[in-house]
Amino acid sequence: MSIMRIVTIEESKKYFTLYFDNRDSLSVLKETYFMYSLYELEEVTSQLIEDIKKRDQLITCEIVARKNLTGGLKATNRLFFMLSNKGYKEPIVEQVINKLTKEGLLNDITFAKKYISKRIKGKKISKNMLINLLIQEGIDETITINLLEKFHINDYETAKLIIDKKYKGKVKEVEKIYKYLSSKGFEQDVIFAILGKEIT
Repeated sequence: MSIMRIVTIEESKKYFTLYFDNRDSLSVLKETYFMYSLYELEEVTSQLIEDIKKRDQLITCEIVARKNLTGGLKATNRLFFMLSNKGYKEPIVEQVINKLTKEGLLNDITFAKKYISKRIKGKKISKNMLINLLIQEGIDETITINLLEKFHINDYETAKLIIDKKYKGKVKEVEKIYKYLSSKGFEQDVIFAILGKEIT
């Protein structure tokens, strides 16, 4: 285990920067600097430096995560990938995710329920499209399907509302209706049921 001698320490707004006798330097969050009593040390080991780096990463990762959650709940996987893409190591991200989950700031079921409720009240889409959108948000497919069953969404009724609104007072063309409902993720049996009603 190598040992480096601290030559000088410089203070900035958020950090202390330690300069070593081998010309390396290390910027440390002020909280970490005081926690490890670095002001009392003349030398540091390579292991201590690694511990300091991990602690600083954990603190900054948590700050980024909490800022990201200020706009509302997020899916756990989406937050995980966001933090990973910012360069935080997986064990650090997992620690932060676990902490936020225990605090109730991350809850995929609660997020999915709110997401489904919002989508149902907004633009009408099929269950399949809702499933795909939630998967894109990072919600597990099994969780999504189970939750949607509890909302009792009827694709036929939804498709009928869409067509009635879109073609109100207009001539309804079978081919256009088929393509439009397909683009909304409705299955063929639902589309054919709607078409059968519209052409009779």
